[in-house]
Amino acid sequence: DLILAIIGQIGVDGVTGHVLEFRGPAISSMGMEARMTICNMSIEAGARAGMVAPDDTTFEYLHDRPRSPKGSEWDRAVARWRELVSDPEARFDRSVSIDAQSLEPMVTFGTNPGMVVGVNSPVPADDVADPSFRKALEYMRVEPGKPLSANQVDVVFVGSCTNSRLSDLQQAADVLKGHKVAAGVRMLVVPGSVQVKKAAESIGLDRIFIEAGAEWREPGCSMCLGMNGDIVGNGQLCVSTSNRNFEGRQPPRRFAAVSPIQERLSKEVATMQPVTTIHSRTIVLATRDIDTDQIIPARYLTSTERQGFGKALFHDLRYDKNGDVIADFPLNKPEAAGCEVLVAGNNFGCGSSREHAPWAMLDYGIRAVISTEIADIFRNNALKNGLIPIVVDTDTHAWLLEHPGVEVDIDVRAAKLTITGDREVHFQIDAFARFCLVEGIDQLGFLQKQLEAIQIFEEKRSWKP
Repeated sequence: DLILAIIGQIGVDGVTGHVLEFRGPAISSMGMEARMTICNMSIEAGARAGMVAPDDTTFEYLHDRPRSPKGSEWDRAVARWRELVSDPEARFDRSVSIDAQSLEPMVTFGTNPGMVVGVNSPVPADDVADPSFRKALEYMRVEPGKPLSANQVDVVFVGSCTNSRLSDLQQAADVLKGHKVAAGVRMLVVPGSVQVKKAAESIGLDRIFIEAGAEWREPGCSMCLGMNGDIVGNGQLCVSTSNRNFEGRQPPRRFAAVSPIQERLSKEVATMQPVTTIHSRTIVLATRDIDTDQIIPARYLTSTERQGFGKALFHDLRYDKNGDVIADFPLNKPEAAGCEVLVAGNNFGCGSSREHAPWAMLDYGIRAVISTEIADIFRNNALKNGLIPIVVDTDTHAWLLEHPGVEVDIDVRAAKLTITGDREVHFQIDAFARFCLVEGIDQLGFLQKQLEAIQIFEEKRSWKP
């Protein structure tokens, strides 16, 4: 509830390129699992990381764990950890204060974690003129001005690695104990790990769920992204504890796409095609907040091979519910053929950390993406795989959005974008990433080249596993 309220206030791109620090009485009163959930969901606001200063709760959680220091080493470690707090005079780029006592249970009403209201509060009507906002409401089949508590629930999913720890299951069991799941409602309870499942069963939580009429399932992703056949039927409403509500994580109908997963260990240095220059016309996809589930819906993540994902790129935007091509979608227009540079709306690539998103773009033929904001994790994954993410100023971006099909040149060595032959814009690119791109070697390949030095270092270590 607290992290959703924060994201709702600052937006899904509110801290892009920054780190979130959470503090205050509400945070201090939380256990470690609750803090982990809050920090985990920092990415949903665009953050590079989320953190909470260590305190006695932290030390109690770590004490006597297998890899924790022991004896006098523990005392020295705690003394050192107590210093890991922000200085009293520390300056932050932005501070947001929320009265946790005033919050009611928070529920998302749209298709990103920032579209959130209290369960008894009305769905906002202020932004209905925004096409993206209106599309989200149509997808969710909710009405502005009405509270979400008025909607009929078909499925309840208690799960996900973020929100199905032992403490989460204990709280859910406390609510269900002595009650029954409503008629016509399906409820799935999926532990976050095998360890959590065993711990829950050891204290009888599984019996509480089963006796209430819920399904007690094996650990896994399940409904969080529609795995193992756990999908919500077309038109059904699911209340879920998972941390993402993106369109495309739950398909509107059943799909089957199977490909073998192969594990390979090669003695050869891992390589990719060198990327030094790109010359292309542009495709414009002006929609903002395109997340990785829209880039490639979760139901297509059936392989760890990098090929074959291009056909699923922007699938639910390129095709209608019958599988027919949507002719006016930018990638489907005849003039888009052969274009290798995508000009995207603000906050492109937010959401999941999966590498399948850049894989799908590269497999389709897109070699670079331009926007005013590109989510940090997507940007890093793109660079690792040879896709060039370019952040430009708002004026340049606005001009590119208004002029689809213009010719651009990208010089990776010079970190320079040239538009229509004479307009030059320099962009930032990490020096190591640029080295890998120009040399045609990925990070694994770079490490493989350092194996001899790594082995020497390992032999000199004072501590060995």
